[in-house]
Amino acid sequence: MIILFNLGKHEESVKLFDEKQSIFGDKEKKDFISLIINLKGNISKKGPQIDEFNIYEEALIKYPFAAAYITHKIAGAYDGIFNDQESYLKFAKRAYELDSIDIEIINEYHTALIESGGFDIAKKLRSSKIYKLKKNKRSFWNIQQYAYYLQGDYQKSINLLVDSLQLKNKSNLAYIYAQLGNRKKLNPILKELNSDHNKAIVYAILKKKDSFFYYLNDGEITPFTARFLNSRPEIDTYRKDIRYIAFLKKYRFPVEGQKN
Repeated sequence: MIILFNLGKHEESVKLFDEKQSIFGDKEKKDFISLIINLKGNISKKGPQIDEFNIYEEALIKYPFAAAYITHKIAGAYDGIFNDQESYLKFAKRAYELDSIDIEIINEYHTALIESGGFDIAKKLRSSKIYKLKKNKRSFWNIQQYAYYLQGDYQKSINLLVDSLQLKNKSNLAYIYAQLGNRKKLNPILKELNSDHNKAIVYAILKKKDSFFYYLNDGEITPFTARFLNSRPEIDTYRKDIRYIAFLKKYRFPVEGQKN
């Protein structure tokens, strides 16, 4: 089925899935529905990003058994398209209530919690048995490191990156050293960053407005990294700037309804 889809036989594979979906396991169903959603999103990529919610609404009606995964995607869309933390948390929590085992859904809920200031609830979530599994250790390190970062406990964030041997994640280190104003340690890392969206965030933290907007509007930004940028709290200071509004329009984000 997925092979058919990847060969470009989309209609045939969707028909097969609809007819035989009862024989597929949960992971196969999730993977295939993800392909369908992404395909429809690519087909409509010339339209407003808000159109994506119509795709999710249709998927919820057609595939109710995948409500947790689809709701999780809705949560991410509210975060990336609108920077709407209230709706992000609402739908991330709903997805978690529907499926409290899927690590991707749990991580999303944890992120929504800490970005909304729910650090105590997030701490309890991190004590979940699901994070004790060896295969989920990296996820645990990532979410805890981000929690320390958002709480301003930068040294603990650095220590966790060191202890978990994740020092290759240069962007996280760059964010931390920018927050600390430690240009001596930041500058060598900044030179190694090969992603313009991460450079934009660093310069936003440093309050280097012109450099931030240079990478935002003239750098190599993809629709995916544009969403990542729009969801980040580090850039809240610049959201009312006319150049940021130009960025929203360039990547088909709705200007009305943006938070902050």
